[in-house]
Amino acid sequence: MFVFLPRILEPIVGGRDVTFVLLPRIWPTLLATVGLTAATGIMVLAARIRALLRQHRLQTARAPRQPQAHTSVTGT
Repeated sequence: MFVFLPRILEPIVGGRDVTFVLLPRIWPTLLATVGLTAATGIMVLAARIRALLRQHRLQTARAPRQPQAHTSVTGT
């Protein structure tokens, strides 16, 4: 949503172009709120990926190992 914020706000300001340079002057609180929301979403996503990777590592470490089939090298 943060990337498309200028496009979303164009109808609200009467169809005029809105840029990231103008946003802090028009609605500083809105820009801060959207920016913090975007940053929080990225942090939550990173934490979930980290938890999934940790869980996967624990499951593979605890998994019982399959016995290896021994083959004769002597050929007899």
